[in-house]
Formats: sequence, structure tokens, C-alpha cells
Amino acid sequence: MFNLITKTFAQNDQIDQDANSIFHNIGGTEADLDSVVSYIDTIINVAIDFAGIVALVMVFYATILYVTSYGDDSKIETAKKTLLWSIIGLLFVAFAKLIVYIFSDLIN
Repeated sequence: MFNLITKTFAQNDQIDQDANSIFHNIGGTEADLDSVVSYIDTIINVAIDFAGIVALVMVFYATILYVTSYGDDSKIETAKKTLLWSIIGLLFVAFAKLIVYIFSDLIN
């Protein structure tokens, strides 16, 4: 039993050391430009992907608004505007993704 507990704590310490070694390479003298660019690229990609998901959800929301408008002109107009701006948002997200892809290829 004591041996099992000792092995468990040893594995947890190894996991903690591995996690700490990852974060120690972010800043200080051991960091190089490639790792900083890689982290920034990852953050930008996550933000762009999140914006794309939000824009896609808004397209579905606009579709639901349109279907449930039941001929009410003001609701139809709101649904059309929401759909238009959602599609414009999706286009901006796609364009931003393209720009990030081009710049990441130029840097690497």
C-alpha cells in the first residue's frame, strides 16, 4: 500500500515538473522568437475560431427568427438584417483566418 502511494506521488511530481518546464520556456532567457510567435499564433487562431462559431450560431438564430416570424414584416426585417450581418461576420472571420495563414507562412 505504501509503495502504491509513493508511486502515485512520484508520478504526480513528474507531471508537475513537465508542466512547469513548459511554462518556464515561455519567458526569460530560454524563450526564443519561434515559441513566442507560436503562442501568439495559437491565441489568434483560437479567437478567430471562436468568432466563427459565434457568427455561425447567429446565422442559425437569424434563420429561426425568420421561420418564426409568421409574416410579421418587422420580425422578417430583423431576421434579414441579422442574417446579413452574420454572413458579413463569417466573411470577415474567413478573411482574418486567411491573413493569419499567410503571415504565419511568411514568418516560418
